[in-house]
Amino acid sequence: MLELGILLLELWHSESFETFASESNLTLAKNFGSRYEVAQGWISLNENEGDMPPFYFDAATRCIECTFATSSPKPDWKDVTFQKSVSQYVIKPLLDICPAKYR
Repeated sequence: MLELGILLLELWHSESFETFASESNLTLAKNFGSRYEVAQGWISLNENEGDMPPFYFDAATRCIECTFATSSPKPDWKDVTFQKSVSQYVIKPLLDICPAKYR
């Protein structure tokens, strides 16, 4: 989910995650913790700037923070509750803004 949140930020800003980290003088290692920390910084920056539509900001934030309903302590794609939550908070809001010809 972290990588999906990063991808949403990259698409919105038309720049790579690595470019953002470099331009922000942030150290980016190839591990989850480092990527998560930089992603949190990028999403916080967007929260303060307010240039991202609320539904898009919410989708990116939920992916980065992995704040979805689950029926177990750990998110699992076999968990129907998790699937529904991702659909409700990420897929549906993003699909709603897609032109009908792309659906």
